[in-house]
Amino acid sequence: MSRQEKSKFSVLVMGKTQAGKSTFIEHIKNYANPGYSIDKSLLGNGNLSKTESTRSFYVDSNLHAYEVFNRESGDVIDLDNLASKSDEEGYREILFSREKNVGLRLAPHDPNGPSDMVEFRFLDTPGLNDTMDRDSSHAVNIISEMINTKSFNLIVIIVSYKNPITQEQQLALEYYAN
Repeated sequence: MSRQEKSKFSVLVMGKTQAGKSTFIEHIKNYANPGYSIDKSLLGNGNLSKTESTRSFYVDSNLHAYEVFNRESGDVIDLDNLASKSDEEGYREILFSREKNVGLRLAPHDPNGPSDMVEFRFLDTPGLNDTMDRDSSHAVNIISEMINTKSFNLIVIIVSYKNPITQEQQLALEYYAN
């Protein structure tokens, strides 16, 4: 692949109405470009979704290196050993910490250097089990976009910690998987 060509990846984002699908994509856009301001006009209000049909968002990134740091001390937190049994408490501390304790910032020096530019196409979908009973029309729209895209490199299912997946939503996800 020449230096000019970008690798392209398609990401399907699904989940219940108001689970945070569009919010997730907006934060990915901010991650890819730290100067990007999250567009709150694209986000629902907690009860009603703003996503009426599938929408594609393109994000170009050279996948910047970020580091996790302790906000109090400013020290970088080494994530390499967090999954080991010896540092299980540290892992839990990071995993369940609040934003006031742990932060994420652009690493001042990436030992691997910047990666090549990559294009991500995020397909944001209307919510499963829509609050206005539009599941059938949403299904037609989502399936059509899935067929047009042909394949996805990643499927992300957003689940709100406030509302676990119901049997209805599980059936809907199985429908789309087939």
